[in-house]
Parts: sequence; structure tokens; C-alpha cells
Amino acid sequence: SPADRKFVETFAKLCAQALQRAVSRDRELVARRWLSTTLQSIGDAVIATDTDGDITFMNGVAERLTGYSEAEASGKPLHEVFVILSELTREAVESPVTKVLREGSVVGLANHTLLRAKNGAEIPIDDSGAPIRDAHGEIYGVVLVFRDVRTEKRAEKRRAFLARAMETLVSSLDYRVTLKRVAELAVPELADWVTVDILDPDSDGLRQLAVAHVDPRKLEFAREVGQRYPPNRGENSGPARVIRTGKPELYPDISPTLIDGAARDAEHLRILRELRLESAMIVPLRSESGQTLGAMTFIYADSGRRYGEDDLSFAEDFARRAVMAIENARAVSEVEAARVREREMREHAELASTAKDHFLATVSHELRTPLNVILGWSVVLRDREAPADFLRALGVIERNARAQARLIEDVLDVSRINSGKLSLSLGAVNVGEALRVAVEGMRPAADAKDIRLEVTTALDARTMTITADADRLQQIFWNLLTNAVKFTPKSGTITAYAERVGSEVRVRVSDTGEGIRAGALPYVFEPFRQADNSTTRRHGGLGLGLSLVKQLAAAHGGTVEAHSEGEGQGATFTLRLPARAATEAVSRPSRPTSADPVPRTTQSGRLHGISVLVVDDEEDARELVVEAFRGAGATVHQAASAHEALARISEHLPGILVSDIGMPHEDGYAL
Repeated sequence: SPADRKFVETFAKLCAQALQRAVSRDRELVARRWLSTTLQSIGDAVIATDTDGDITFMNGVAERLTGYSEAEASGKPLHEVFVILSELTREAVESPVTKVLREGSVVGLANHTLLRAKNGAEIPIDDSGAPIRDAHGEIYGVVLVFRDVRTEKRAEKRRAFLARAMETLVSSLDYRVTLKRVAELAVPELADWVTVDILDPDSDGLRQLAVAHVDPRKLEFAREVGQRYPPNRGENSGPARVIRTGKPELYPDISPTLIDGAARDAEHLRILRELRLESAMIVPLRSESGQTLGAMTFIYADSGRRYGEDDLSFAEDFARRAVMAIENARAVSEVEAARVREREMREHAELASTAKDHFLATVSHELRTPLNVILGWSVVLRDREAPADFLRALGVIERNARAQARLIEDVLDVSRINSGKLSLSLGAVNVGEALRVAVEGMRPAADAKDIRLEVTTALDARTMTITADADRLQQIFWNLLTNAVKFTPKSGTITAYAERVGSEVRVRVSDTGEGIRAGALPYVFEPFRQADNSTTRRHGGLGLGLSLVKQLAAAHGGTVEAHSEGEGQGATFTLRLPARAATEAVSRPSRPTSADPVPRTTQSGRLHGISVLVVDDEEDARELVVEAFRGAGATVHQAASAHEALARISEHLPGILVSDIGMPHEDGYAL
């Protein structure tokens, strides 16, 4: 009937609604089971709460981190199970549920957050919270996701430690100080107790270089242990074995048996037990060359911490960096020490050079004073009438005295050049004329050996005029010609030629003498070097003449070179000087040297009527000068000191005062 039909339709609708509700409940149950399984499978910890902050769900990771099971935590307020505090301030942090419900959005907790577990352990975490909304957007709960960041925190701390450690390692060149600082830096982040043992190169044993302890009260005790029971290189355990083998050792758990085996006596055993050692690792300080310098020991004691393989790897990495810093510090120290030694050697060399200059100046003065007397008297006596054999003897004395004076001047010139004290008096000089003068001065020596001496220069004197020191230029020519005469046998030939070539003036001195072997050519201009250095050599001399030629040529901006076809083929020396602009040739007398202490005079009486006062503390030298002036017709008075000279002047004012420079009490300048 229509009524039955309506009833059936109504009943069917109710059944459909019931079925729909049943299916929906089944789906929701399946979804909850699927969601629970998923949340249990992920690596992060998950806690869900209702809007009152009571826990409705926890996955296994959350159970492990908090120490509560889901059954224990279900229905409890979140703050009783999820206890969090600031790592920096140690104060409680606001509940994430409160923060999410207040802000209605995803929130993250503050950095450096610690989770205090049920057993009291504090675990650094990274977390965030989010609201749970229904289809209409209404909040009916909060989900909290967090994870253990101890590994990341440890890695971060280790990076920070390495950064600080490297700064410390390079802060000092003394690796001992550096390692002590590093040991202190490692506590408490890497260990409760750190020791550093180093191989002592002097005793070939082990020496405890550094000790650091987390407890300042136990630091002295730890040092005392190291001093009373120093590491023995022959031991078959601990730092001694690590240094001997070069391999690290890890002790995750230090057992009583291990402690008993390490103790040397009953007192040592008692101390080790009091230290309550729990875990340790020992790493070698090993260089890249394979040399083991020492070992570092890291110990956990009475702190509940344990070392693992990753800790050992980190300690080895740190030890490698420490060794690099040690070797760098040693290298820098060695370089610095070498610099100090080099500086000291240079200072000693400079002092020695200065002392040498003073010595040469003193010796030259002391040598030249008697030499000037010998040479002066020989000149004075040769101007007087005397038997031929007497005059010949005086000529020999004069010639040898002049040669000796030239040797002294050469030594002094070398000293002046080496010390940078050589000065040039520059002026316009005609090279051709200067060469002719030098040749004429050497002609007597050449004639004595029957050597033909020829000189040729350019005809135009203006092209041969350069800017130079006339006296030093004469010295160059004199040394070249002297060398040629010395090594040219009797009846040989010496040719001197000067010419202008472009922007330079060239002077060549060639001889038909002994020549120079190829092996000796590179060394002919070195001081004190001679082709024949044996005691039976035929030619004397100091080997300074050609060296001075090179140095004096360089002082004028020029060069000199030697050429020879070999022994017995003669030699040619070529001097090149820049033709600096000079307006006219200057004809002036050469500066007197010790080789010419007394000028020859052929006019006695040219100083007639002139009063001369001669002052010199050396009687022989004074008498020579007095005799020279008397020979020229002067009225001569003499004094042996500045004080005596002033007394003479007060009695009689001379027309000329001639004084020695170096005298005791007051020198010639003061006079």
C-alpha cells in the first residue's frame, strides 16, 4: 500500500544513512590507522594534543626521546611530558601548544632548546608546532614535530673548536706553548682530562708537555700523577705504544681490569681508581714524513660520556692539524733563527770590515811614514853629486820604494772601493794625452827590458776629451801598462792605442808576452787572483792591479775586457769609457801620491827668504821635509807637536806652516 511503500522508503533512507555513517567511521578508522603507521615510521618525533594541550598521540621516536610511552603520556598535559628549557639561560621555554593556539599558525621554538627526558638527560632538539584543523578550518588540536640534533650540535661544536684551535696553534712560534693552550681548549668539549706527551730528542724518552682537567681542583692532582708516574717509552700500552706504533687506540669503556693492568704499584692503582676513568682515546702526533712527535690522550672521567669511532676520527684529524702547526712553527722558528744568525754574521762582517778599514788605514800610515822617509832621502841624495855606484844604489832604493808605495796605494784603493768610499774628482780629460803621459812614465821600465813601447791616438783632440778623474784615469793606464811590461819578455812589443768609436772612447793595450790560458781568462780581474799562484812563480805582486782597473773603469761607467789566443800568444786589454760631454781639455798636474812624496827640484834657492815651520811627531819624516825646504833655500824651523808649534809661532810667525795630520794630543787640523 502507499503507506507501506512510504515506510519502506523511510526505512531504506535510514539504513543508507546508517550505512554511510558506518562506512565513514571505517574510513576514518582506516585513515587514523594509516596516519598512525606513517607517523610511527618517520625519523622525527611527533606529539599531538587537543586544544587543551593534553596529549592524544605520540610516535616511537617521541617515546624514545622523552622517556614516556604513549600509554603513559596519553591524556597528560604536554608540559609534563615535553619539558623544554633554554640551553643558554637554563629557564623553561613557553609551551608550543600555547604559542600555536595563540598565533594560529606554524611556529618554531627558540634556538638552543634542550629537552629534559624522564631520566633527567638533556637533549638538544630542533622543533616546530602546527595547528590541526577540520574541514571547516576550526582548530581541534596541535601537532608538534621535533628531532634530536645532538649529532649536528656536536659537529658544530667541533667545527668551532677546530677554528679556535687553529687560531691558537698559529698564535705562537713555540709549539710547547701552543700545545698547552690547545689542551686547555679541548676541555670540557672533547674531554674531561687531556694530556700531551712528547718525545724528548735530548733524552730519547717521553716528557709530559701539557695537562688540562675540567675540574681546576683536580688539575694539580693530574699534574702530580704525570710527574710521579711519567710515561715510559718501553711500556706496551698507552701513549708509549701509540708513539712507538704510530697507530691510535680507542677505549670506549675503561674496565677495572684495564686499570689494574695499567697500574705500576698499589699507590698508582689507588690513584687511578679515584680518578674514575670511564672512556679514553689516544692519537699519535705524526708528521707527513712518518715521524711520530708524541701523543695526545683524551679521557672522560665521571661524566657519563663515552668515545666512539667518530670521536677517534675527529681526534686524529685534529692531531694532524696540530702536527702541521708544530712543523710550521718549527720551520718559521728555524727561518727566524737563521735570519738572526745571518744578521749577527752580517753585523760581525760589517764590524770586521770596519776594523779592516781602520787596520788598513793605520797600517798604510805606519808603512808609508818610514817609506816616505826612505823615498824622500833617496830623491834628495840623488840630486847631490856622488859616485856613480852610490847614485845607482840610490836609484834601486828609490825604484823599490816607489813600487812598495804603489802596492800600499793599491790595497787602500781596494778597501775604499769595497767600502764605497772611493770618490772621483771629475773634469775634462783628454784620453790620448793621458795615455801618452802614462806611456812616457812606463818607458824607463820598458827600456830596461828592451821592450818596444808604442802609443797611437786619434788626431782630433776634441773627440778624445771626456769627463773623468784624471788621476784615476792615469792609474788605469799605469796598471794596464805595468801588467803588460811585467808579462812581456825582453825584446817584446807593447802597443797602446786610443780611439773614438761612436759614443765611447776605446783604449787598447796589447803585448806580445806570455798570454793567458783560456781557463784563467774569466778570473784575471778578480782581486788577489793570479794565473800562477805557486811559490815558484816568476812574477811577484798582489794581483790587485787589474782588479783596480775593472773597479775604476766601472766607477767611470765603463768596462774592461781581456783577450788572449792562449799561452805564448800575448794579450790585449780593451777599455771602454763613455764619452760624456766636456767643453775643453783641462791640463792640470796629477794629484801627488805616496809614490811621489817629495817633488824633484832643480832650482835650489827658489824659496830663498821664506820662513817655514815644519810640524811632525815623527822625527825622521820631519827631518826629510826640513831638508827638502832647506835645499830650496827656505829658512826652516821645526816642532814635534801642536803645542810646541804654537810656542814657536808665538816667538816667530812663519810664512808657511807645514803640518802632519795624525799626531798625539792635538792633530794637524786642530793646529
